[in-house]
Amino acid sequence: MNAVVETDRLILRPFEPADFETYFARVLGDADVMRYLATGAPMDKAEALTRFQQRLAAPPAELHAVWAVVERLSGELIGHAALHALEGTELVEVAYALGKRWWGRGYASEAASAAVRYGFERLALDPIVAVTRPTNAASRRVLQKLGFSYVRDAVFYNGPAAYYELHKQDVAPAIR
Repeated sequence: MNAVVETDRLILRPFEPADFETYFARVLGDADVMRYLATGAPMDKAEALTRFQQRLAAPPAELHAVWAVVERLSGELIGHAALHALEGTELVEVAYALGKRWWGRGYASEAASAAVRYGFERLALDPIVAVTRPTNAASRRVLQKLGFSYVRDAVFYNGPAAYYELHKQDVAPAIR
């Protein structure tokens, strides 16, 4: 099972069955959020529920850590953070998505930083990679803030991607 990871403002915890409706409304079913994720479009509710249930039923694996991101003050589920295999590689990718209401508050940086720290310290990963759509300027700023280096343009998840890497020796102060 994924460990619970806490920051000043967030709790990253395993997803629970009761999280689905909120998670669907704030992330999986929201076109503005999903345009930057792998599918590029919101999921229909039936497909999202099937995938959500499959994820809950999957055997625990530390290298496929997926957390519900919860705002500590309100207790509300606001999105997800993850460490998982990058499509078609043996590399581990940090990924994150938040509901629109929480954009621009530094939560993405805080959640991604916590996931990366967990990956380096608890899982001994090196490097950790990230991909984002080239047009996702906010996500690119998050990655740069955390010390990730842009490596190249690539294709992942059926679309163009900006590929980034972070090596443990290059960890930014934001992660320490």
